[in-house]
Amino acid sequence: MDRQPAYAYGTRAMIFYRYLYLLSMILFSGLIASAAEEYHTFTNSNGVTIKAKPLRMQGDRVEIEREDGQTFVVDPAIFTSEDREFLAQWRKERAIDKGAIEVAAKSATTRKVKEDNGAVEYKIFKGYYKVSVSNTSEMTFKDLKAEYRFFVFENEIAADKRSDGKLKRYKGDTKITSLAPYGNFEFETDKAEMKESKLASGWYYVGGGKDKSEDELEGIWVRIYKDEDIVGEYAYPSTLPEKEKW
Repeated sequence: MDRQPAYAYGTRAMIFYRYLYLLSMILFSGLIASAAEEYHTFTNSNGVTIKAKPLRMQGDRVEIEREDGQTFVVDPAIFTSEDREFLAQWRKERAIDKGAIEVAAKSATTRKVKEDNGAVEYKIFKGYYKVSVSNTSEMTFKDLKAEYRFFVFENEIAADKRSDGKLKRYKGDTKITSLAPYGNFEFETDKAEMKESKLASGWYYVGGGKDKSEDELEGIWVRIYKDEDIVGEYAYPSTLPEKEKW
């Protein structure tokens, strides 16, 4: 009498585990099918085919990944018109409308620390920019990258005119993992070492020159990238791109 319930329980357990096994196989097959759908069979002008999935655009070229994981950067023009249409649609689905990403920046400095050096008083501080990246659309944008260039004019001490000095360039980048609809992402650039000088009362420079000097933040240029495409850009002053190279 004690053996029958144990046998029945064992049968139910076998059915239960078989159910789990079949369910897992269905789910696994679905994952395989889903992964397979990412790949597309491309055909070139010579009729040669390759099964691959597009990864990103690099200018007018596209990077594709074959099923074995090997990647290639190719010109879409080598493919059939149907394949080019497929790539155009793929790119369109991932495109960010012009103006959807807005960028702004404002200058900032740290507290100035006084350093006496006899006849000349120095104040040391750091200059940087606070950057804001805004999404003005209803879409969520993922995996963006912000790259920036900012410029500091280092004034020469005891200079006769403002041009006596040098322009120093700083650059950096930061990742934007996700930018929600109408969301905002803020970050700070790297900080540049800067200084201010003032000649003490009763002293003068033998060769002449101004009693005061101070390094200045001259401007910032920011680009927002989605893969290789620029989807947002900002420059202050607006003429900065005409004077400096990226």
